[in-house]
Amino acid sequence: MTTQTLAANTTAKSAAATNAAATIRAVQSGASKKIDMPAAVVAGLSAADALNFAAQLGLWYVIGASGVASSVTGTASETSLAGITIPANAMGTNGVLRVTALWTYTNSVNAKTLRVRFGNGLSGTAFQTLAASNSTAAIRTLITIQNRNSASSQVGGMASGTFTATSVANATGTIDTTAQQTLTISGQLANTGETITLESYLVELLYQA
Repeated sequence: MTTQTLAANTTAKSAAATNAAATIRAVQSGASKKIDMPAAVVAGLSAADALNFAAQLGLWYVIGASGVASSVTGTASETSLAGITIPANAMGTNGVLRVTALWTYTNSVNAKTLRVRFGNGLSGTAFQTLAASNSTAAIRTLITIQNRNSASSQVGGMASGTFTATSVANATGTIDTTAQQTLTISGQLANTGETITLESYLVELLYQA
């Protein structure tokens, strides 16, 4: 068993983060890790502090999650159903965003398009553009967006929303992740009398330098 003391960058950090930098320990045994911090220290950590420590420990960080349904109906325009802020420099040059979503929609032959965009809202790069299959009513999707050894170059997929082989090419982007960006989950209808519902989503971030 190896005990490693981690020293956080405490510049402009809270007092709790400064204290935590002196006390946080990662106790590694095989693939497991145990984090030991006083409760008072944990209670004083901000979201930025938590993100900083997750980055240092190489842990996935939940940056956005909701189980509140969000729907679009009555319009054929692409509509944002969720927007998640990705802080500046949070990904690193090889970091990964992992987006899991649960959808329901009107069961019909009409087109229903489910998207995940990164950067600049509904004008951002589409890393997922999924046409819901005919005669289905629900789907769970999972995609990743990863920086390609550059804070402003990404690759993402699967564009089809599945883990099987696809004829759809991977998506690429040039979003500057040294600046704050928004990840947008959206739906678009062909028939305005129908409905797309984003039932839940989970957005996770893994920092990698």
